[in-house]
Amino acid sequence: MNKFSWWAAVGGLALIAGASGAQASTIEMVENAYTVSTQGAVSINSLDLASAGTLTVTMTDLAWPRPLADTSFQLSSPTGLTLGSSTGFGTETYQITGPETVYALAFGQAAPIPGLAIGFGTYALSINFEPASVPLPAAAGLLASGLGLLGVAYRRRRRVAVGGPGCSTPAAE
Repeated sequence: MNKFSWWAAVGGLALIAGASGAQASTIEMVENAYTVSTQGAVSINSLDLASAGTLTVTMTDLAWPRPLADTSFQLSSPTGLTLGSSTGFGTETYQITGPETVYALAFGQAAPIPGLAIGFGTYALSINFEPASVPLPAAAGLLASGLGLLGVAYRRRRRVAVGGPGCSTPAAE
């Protein structure tokens, strides 16, 4: 195999590997537990998202030392536009359309302990981001043309080896 054929084969394999699109794995943005009182507490997380994708937010009541009375979540843009919100515990997903910075605001408030005016509780906040698949449609055409050129080069090389047209020595009889 000459140098051209070897490099063309390596390039073809690289195109096959990348033709379906690039998919990044899930990125863990926030994984925290927050202890709150009857006054409540807000946690604010700034998230820089480099591409379009899916943001998954999970709020869980850890019920320690007591269950919480109220929780809510809000996803906002830097201009103050609300991109999504929820109340209570559970999992919500938000579609992010492009690279942007978003603010994740989580609020929790504990129920008072019977006979006292104060109480404490803990909730867990988990925010994960999964980037969208990046399609590579041009790679499919490039792959097809590269494989076609490999076929032409192979056929031409074979024709020259058996003394076909373009060969300076006649074929053995």
